[in-house]
Amino acid sequence: MTHSKLALTLAVFGCATAVSAQVYTDRASFLAAASSSQLDDVESYPVIGDPSGGAVPSFNANMFAMATSPTAIKIQDAAAFGAFNTTPGGVKYFYLDTDQGNVGTMLTLTANGADTWTAIGFDYTDMDSVPLTIFINGQAYTAGPSGNNASAFIGIVSSTPFTSVSIDSGSDSGWGMDDVLVQMDGGCYADCDGSGTLNIFDYICFGNEYSAGTSYADCDSSGSLNIFDYICYGNEYSAGCP
Repeated sequence: MTHSKLALTLAVFGCATAVSAQVYTDRASFLAAASSSQLDDVESYPVIGDPSGGAVPSFNANMFAMATSPTAIKIQDAAAFGAFNTTPGGVKYFYLDTDQGNVGTMLTLTANGADTWTAIGFDYTDMDSVPLTIFINGQAYTAGPSGNNASAFIGIVSSTPFTSVSIDSGSDSGWGMDDVLVQMDGGCYADCDGSGTLNIFDYICFGNEYSAGTSYADCDSSGSLNIFDYICYGNEYSAGCP
């Protein structure tokens, strides 16, 4: 896939509004722009439903709450109708499936607690010919079709913080989303325990996160936990907080 960084002019609510947005279609370039983003690779969650049914309307993930209308949230551990996992060495992914032919869903991701975001990116699969429409701060962005049994990436870096993202799949009734990246606004990654100061308790906190296998511990956003995450965290700690 090729990198795309676009300045978009969008028509919103019937009025022409100039909006400068950084939109990326490859993960590496997005990570360079959103270097402190955190990853949710879906691997720690239980399977929900199956390719034929069992979707739920909402789900609480590690960094965000998910809600769909109509109901469409599944978590699968095997390929389904062209959607699949994109995590290297992983198996699970979010499968947004209404089980209704040509009826898509509106998926909303809402930041946990008092968190706000400045960037979001994710892999998507099985968007055959219909694009996704992504709404952030009232502006609409388009993620082109991935193709059947194929994946694509979309990442958006916003100059204005936001607390929710809505994603409309149009008439596509089933598509996959995996390896979701979000960048917190104004936070300090190294302050693991959220105390406002850096000390030995932050290292203990990071060790606990690593032992629990959480997405926070994937400091280098590689999709797996290893010694390089400890090195990454040490570098973040050394750099300090603003």
